[in-house]
Amino acid sequence: MSKLVRRFLIVSSFYLLGSAATAQQLNISTGRIESMPDEELEVAGEAVDLASGMRQQLGITRQESAGAVASLLGYARGQLPTAAMDSVEAIQDIQKLLQEGAAGTPVTAIASRQGLYYSLESTGLNRMAIEPVAVVLLDYLNTRGIDPELRQDLTGLWLGRADLA
Repeated sequence: MSKLVRRFLIVSSFYLLGSAATAQQLNISTGRIESMPDEELEVAGEAVDLASGMRQQLGITRQESAGAVASLLGYARGQLPTAAMDSVEAIQDIQKLLQEGAAGTPVTAIASRQGLYYSLESTGLNRMAIEPVAVVLLDYLNTRGIDPELRQDLTGLWLGRADLA
């Protein structure tokens, strides 16, 4: 397990604790865990899939998640090289979500930002949902190890800001 992933898991766990732990306790615990050999670490709990993460963080349904992801990926497919988008769409959880979506939500190229708005609104979501959905999707893709340059391109495309990558 890489140090970055280990730190992310630790900090995420502490974040879920809320105010139950003081900053000093978190610092001590983080230091102890980071110094442990990988063989002694065990990740417990269930992995959260993309749709569940969106439901928990944004309060949207699985159908809305599928439609929003298909819209964002379609917009990216219309703007970025096909090979780059094929690598994103090949992620098993994304494939599963899109297949479970409304009649197997297809990812079709969307040529304009206005087209993205129409596509997203057809799922029942408002265009204001683009940013929060994009942030959750980008975080998810980051945990799946997508190319940092592709992540930066997607960030700039979806959020209109390349500096967030």
